Amino acid sequence: MACCRFWGTDATRILEENELHTKRALLVWPVVTILAGAGLWLGGCGRHRSASELAAPGGQKSAEAAAALPQAADSRLDPSPAPELPPPGARPPAAPGALPKTVGNWVLIPGGWFMMGIDSSDDEEMSYRLDEKPRHRVWLDDFYLYGHEITVAEHRECIAAGTCAGPLAHDASSPVQRLCNFGAPERDAHPVNCIAWAEAAAHCAWLGGSLPTEAQWEKAARGLDERSYPWGEETPDCDHAVMMKSGWTGCRKGATWPVCSKPDGNSPYGVCDLAGNVAEWTADWFEQLYYETSPASNPTGPADGIIRAVRGGSWNMERKGQHAARRWYEPPESRKYMLGFRCAAEPDKVARQP
Repeated sequence: MACCRFWGTDATRILEENELHTKRALLVWPVVTILAGAGLWLGGCGRHRSASELAAPGGQKSAEAAAALPQAADSRLDPSPAPELPPPGARPPAAPGALPKTVGNWVLIPGGWFMMGIDSSDDEEMSYRLDEKPRHRVWLDDFYLYGHEITVAEHRECIAAGTCAGPLAHDASSPVQRLCNFGAPERDAHPVNCIAWAEAAAHCAWLGGSLPTEAQWEKAARGLDERSYPWGEETPDCDHAVMMKSGWTGCRKGATWPVCSKPDGNSPYGVCDLAGNVAEWTADWFEQLYYETSPASNPTGPADGIIRAVRGGSWNMERKGQHAARRWYEPPESRKYMLGFRCAAEPDKVARQP
């Protein structure tokens, strides 16, 4: 199994920020519960905040930027910093320090509010599609995400356990399967690719988890500051991701690299390869306008569909494909060479390791 760097200054900063938010939520949560039981309404909790309030510490936009945003009647679309309290039915976040930051290959993504999707950008080279809008706030409970994409060696263990099916195998004589990693010499540390959605989901279930939802994936990639890329705002290049650059795929290798080969591209939580290497299956069905009606708390995608949501750029995509808000889709039976996966799990399920 590849050795991966999961932690750094950004990750520590993000978790300290979450711990502060958690302390505040834990102090206020009992009071809110009592008031809600009495049928009382906390005045102003659901209103649209002013530009001056948006500029307060912890805000995601400057007062000038906030003033330019349209007023949203739906509080779910309110672009202001979200309240720190969980919505009805959501779990309060764990007390600070109650959950370990890493457990084996799993990385903690602390619960709380974050802003998902995007409306516009100052970057004129980027174009944002309808399915990435509107920008909206989402609450996620605490969860763990695999710190790297599942590797060929890890998937082979799942097959040996009798749980997983094999992906398309490497075939040097095939123009397509020559790019599949399973069975290829010296690619055990590469992400397993050429794998269908159900096969990926079975592996995650074997680990006690599931494929991540789109919301879980995006929070792990963008953190709390709505960064454009997992590492921040720097233009994507081969220092950050295994990608296409200047017409060369895979940073001049024409294929994937071993997982976590680009630690400078890690997300604020220390998760690697959320841009580049392989695009990743998620648990959700894909619907173009889902963000317009998605729930504010722990969204899991449409109830049914015919195509699955895919997130993250791959080794054969240029910079536009690496943006952390970008959404893709594939039929669940697709076994493309740019597709792989990683897993997510609830905190009480991360103990099992293959």
